[in-house]
Amino acid sequence: MAPRAARGRPAVIMWLRIYASVALVLYVGFAVVGVSVYSTHLHDATVTMADQGTLAALSVLSLLFGGLYAVAAVVPYKPWGWTVALIAICLGLTSLLVFFSVPLLVHWLKPQTKAAFGRL
Repeated sequence: MAPRAARGRPAVIMWLRIYASVALVLYVGFAVVGVSVYSTHLHDATVTMADQGTLAALSVLSLLFGGLYAVAAVVPYKPWGWTVALIAICLGLTSLLVFFSVPLLVHWLKPQTKAAFGRL
């Protein structure tokens, strides 16, 4: 029998919130490092415009992904909340977070989790 979180909700919801919070910190950290490197080398002649553009794009994408994980960390128990969390979990499948995303995904697709979000 799977462990339960507070108020009879599946424990996977708590693990999702932890996972999303850690991912949020990572992506915001990537964005901060990217912006600091970008601003440091903004007028450096050895750095090409293409390199600066790539760094800026990666910083913006990191902030966007961080925003998704921020929402996923606090999703309400609504059907759309389950979907937002599923998107955040699946996004982790494409990164080093895959080791946490796979077991989370397996438990996220269970009927008990869907029922907690009103998806059944």
